[in-house]
Amino acid sequence: MALNDVLKMYMDKMGIGNKELSKLSGVPLRTVNNILSGLTANPTLETVKAIAHALNCTLDDVAEEMNHKKIHTIAAHHDGEDWTEEELAEIEDFKKYILSKRQK
Repeated sequence: MALNDVLKMYMDKMGIGNKELSKLSGVPLRTVNNILSGLTANPTLETVKAIAHALNCTLDDVAEEMNHKKIHTIAAHHDGEDWTEEELAEIEDFKKYILSKRQK
């Protein structure tokens, strides 16, 4: 997810618009508009920190959302195939890895 999309998501949760975000963060409205429109894709760390604080989240929260990839369905069917014991163990390890990510 892109930075502007993450920030918009947090704004939606708070029910605020660009002007209110600008006031709460102290970031000029033009800068807020440029970030949210995607025109400024890489704002300064201080700017993102101020915006995140205004949105009641941390830089870590923003980064996690940016790196979060939703997986809707993962399916693997291996019945009836000629799998080695090693391949089946790898499949089980992969399933455990995917499930472990849910616990974060």
